[in-house]
Amino acid sequence: MENEIWVVDLDHTLVRTDTGVEGVIKFLRVKPVRALLAILLFFKKGLGPFKEQVCKQAKINVALLPYRWKLIDLLKESKAKGHRLVLCTASHQITADAVAQHLQIFDDVIATRTQNVKGAAKAHAIRAFIGERPFLYWGDSEADFQVWKDCARVGVVNPNKEKVERLLENRIADQVLIFRDPPVPRNVFIRAIRLHQWSKNLLVFLPILGAHLLLDGEALLMGLLGAIAFSFVASGIYILNDLSDIESDRSHETKKNRPFANGDIAIEQGLILAALFLVGGFILCAVLPESFLLVLAGYFALTCLYSFWLKKYALLDVVLLALLYSCRVFGGGAAASVAISEWLFVFSFFFFFSLAFVKRYTELRNYANLPGRGYRPEDKQTVFTLGIGSGLISVLVFSLFIFAPSVAAQYPRSGYLGIGVPLLFFWISRIWFLAARGEMLEDPVVFALKDRVSYGIGLAFLIILLFAGGPFLRGD
Repeated sequence: MENEIWVVDLDHTLVRTDTGVEGVIKFLRVKPVRALLAILLFFKKGLGPFKEQVCKQAKINVALLPYRWKLIDLLKESKAKGHRLVLCTASHQITADAVAQHLQIFDDVIATRTQNVKGAAKAHAIRAFIGERPFLYWGDSEADFQVWKDCARVGVVNPNKEKVERLLENRIADQVLIFRDPPVPRNVFIRAIRLHQWSKNLLVFLPILGAHLLLDGEALLMGLLGAIAFSFVASGIYILNDLSDIESDRSHETKKNRPFANGDIAIEQGLILAALFLVGGFILCAVLPESFLLVLAGYFALTCLYSFWLKKYALLDVVLLALLYSCRVFGGGAAASVAISEWLFVFSFFFFFSLAFVKRYTELRNYANLPGRGYRPEDKQTVFTLGIGSGLISVLVFSLFIFAPSVAAQYPRSGYLGIGVPLLFFWISRIWFLAARGEMLEDPVVFALKDRVSYGIGLAFLIILLFAGGPFLRGD
């Protein structure tokens, strides 16, 4: 059709996300008190004023949004044929105008001001704007049926079979245009929950190993449940963290490909998934000692502080990361009712402090820009020095532990533990060598669980512990 009007929805149509939900999440993160007051405004004055407040206080960077560029190419072709393009969205006028300004293809914009432009209200707004002229409407959701039933032609994004059948009930096939994204990778939800990070939670078994309970079935079961609980809670927080960091991730060289940043998973789905994992993790606490619940709650609180506020502060973020690693060790002790010695606490802190610095050093070395972080490129050498120094202190703590009076009672042949000192020194030094060479591309704990040399050193440590005190022979 010549000189046809094409009306295009924004959220989940022109872009692979919901700009309104993104704005609310950003508002809650950057100005939580004002966000809560704005929610009261919603109940008092309605959705339109609330959306305006969100846009003004937490403006979205529209240049970073995950646009459907192939659909935009189709719109450009339509405009070249003389069709008029109208952006029509339930998002606020501020966001809609910014998107239109960025893309430079729309002739007009219809969006929410005082009244929420959605469903029947959107259909009425379009008719009020264009009169009785026929138009094509591009949309995606159930609410868009209110507009589709009034337009001359239908454009639908990623419809399921049922939606297509409903659209074709009273129309001929050439009246329905269908746009589909490429198939989403099958592992997209596994990437979202960061399944590979669950391996970190094997640290809960460290106190069980140190207490010679590797043949104690009950201790192992409690440790396993504790590890699962940590994994569930961690995945829930990873999702919330990714939703909170969605803008900074989009400006990162590799993080821009994360499922929420690029729109492979809807934000609304992410919120539901996060809630399910968090609830599931804390439900498991019902069969674990009460002390484990306290540790897991502390881990959850620290992780929230880190993810939403404190990770942007250099050094403080690394301290929190070290504490989060240590929480897993304390959680293992709580799950199996094993007391954590002061030696293990001090060793764990310096050891994990070093590994946390490895993670930051790797990021500084591999990426020129770390959006949302408090580090600068010139901090790389300082991070390296502090990190390797912390690792060497952990070796010193382990060395002093061998000669502590309390060790003889637990390890009758404690002299064998001395063999572990050069092994630990070698492992930490190797990790930092790899990081300095640019060969450390991930979290060092995850790296260790894939590294043959780390497995060899770990096996050597187990043999040393066997000769020093026979921990595997004690299942009582």
